[in-house]
Amino acid sequence: MPLILRIDVDKPYGSSGLTRRIISKLSENAWFPSLEILGYDRTSRRFARFLHQESIPAIFFFRLCTLPSQTGIREYLKMGHVIGLHAENTRSEATFLKEVAHFQHRSGLNRVTCFSKHGSGVHKLGRRHYAPYEENKYREWDQKHGIRFPFGNGMISSENYTHEEFFKEVFWMHPSYRDTKTFTVEWAMEQARQKTLAVLVHPENYYTVPQVKQDFDRLIAESKQQNIPWMVQLP
Repeated sequence: MPLILRIDVDKPYGSSGLTRRIISKLSENAWFPSLEILGYDRTSRRFARFLHQESIPAIFFFRLCTLPSQTGIREYLKMGHVIGLHAENTRSEATFLKEVAHFQHRSGLNRVTCFSKHGSGVHKLGRRHYAPYEENKYREWDQKHGIRFPFGNGMISSENYTHEEFFKEVFWMHPSYRDTKTFTVEWAMEQARQKTLAVLVHPENYYTVPQVKQDFDRLIAESKQQNIPWMVQLP
């Protein structure tokens, strides 16, 4: 069975170094121009190219403040990746649809096919962000508007991992969001031999958190050794 890779792009300028962290915060909470010369979209695109070299397609979810240029979008698509909205203003159906329309216009996409929800459900993370996490509401919008909401934000909590058409829980690569003694790379590979497993990575974490890089690299190596494919086709 395959692995499916969800990429959440949270930081406009990444989080490596004080200057980039400050500029990213300005972009999230106030305004700062999207300047590629200063590193806008650099971390995410670097990660997308790395995945492409490894023959791994992924679903990249962008906030409005992390959305690449239309030229950048075309590069992601050419590499076989899928582009989705990392939704922030989910206060109401109207605010969500307004964000979808803005995303579609800026990205140049014919339509937005999928979305995920930004944040933990507790903290407000930017000027557009509505913090509460309301999964049932998002799934209703999926059905009503045909914009897939394939992944919840839950952390793997049971060794008997199951899913149907919706991945309520995902395998977070960041060690703060999983029990690393129980839910190891070996556990993930055992699951992937039997069922589709959704994996979540944030590009900035791959380059700044050593265990994320170590575990994700091992996951790639093991998937190749065991002939487990990666896919972007949603159930």
